[in-house]
Amino acid sequence: MVEKLATIPTLPRGARGERQGDLRIRRGPSNGGRGGWTPKLEPVGRPFPDPPAGWQDGPAAWGVFYAHRRLGRGPEGLLWGYRVPFGGHIGILGFVPDFTEYDLDILIEVYSGTERAGGDPRALVLLRTVVARRLGQTYVVIDSEDALTDPTAALRLALAGVSRSQYQ
Repeated sequence: MVEKLATIPTLPRGARGERQGDLRIRRGPSNGGRGGWTPKLEPVGRPFPDPPAGWQDGPAAWGVFYAHRRLGRGPEGLLWGYRVPFGGHIGILGFVPDFTEYDLDILIEVYSGTERAGGDPRALVLLRTVVARRLGQTYVVIDSEDALTDPTAALRLALAGVSRSQYQ
């Protein structure tokens, strides 16, 4: 015999979490107001919270840093490392990559052509790609625009060794 429950059990609603951005459903006309309604998804805020008070780099690098946690890569220092300005983890022939994936042999740099001074940024990226390949590493560039809009997807591609950057 099947027992009936007196009430339907519910899960407790917890805090919203660390995610600052969200998608909200808003009802709107599907065909210009001539009848029918369909849900529309509107992005609200950034897909990651504000950086902590001691963060020294820009918001794009923070987005990729935060995406490491969202993908379950663990805390910084075990499988991956982040450089801090003016003193990084691993210097490779004159440059320190933003992120070093120790287990995958991938170097990731969050890059905006406007923040670097001098020369063609594609030449610099090509030089770093060649140097990293020579050392058995894969060098991947994440554009800061991609890191600000969807850092988790950008990091997922970078961890696969795929770059969608306009500089690489």
